[in-house]
Amino acid sequence: MSYQQAPHTLSPILDGVLAWIDCRIEREVEVGDHTLVVGAALELAVTKPGRPLVFFKSRYSALDSI
Repeated sequence: MSYQQAPHTLSPILDGVLAWIDCRIEREVEVGDHTLVVGAALELAVTKPGRPLVFFKSRYSALDSI
């Protein structure tokens, strides 16, 4: 899969995504059997219009166009 590097952290941004956020990790907190990662957004962009897919309450749904 093709990708570009995020401007600040050099994390991968997959080609074809609707939007991306480049974050610096500020803190990691253990919450039960999960790890909550808190990040500081350094830069973000919407690269093309579309309907993002989200997972909420054990179901996938599409949001309105961003």
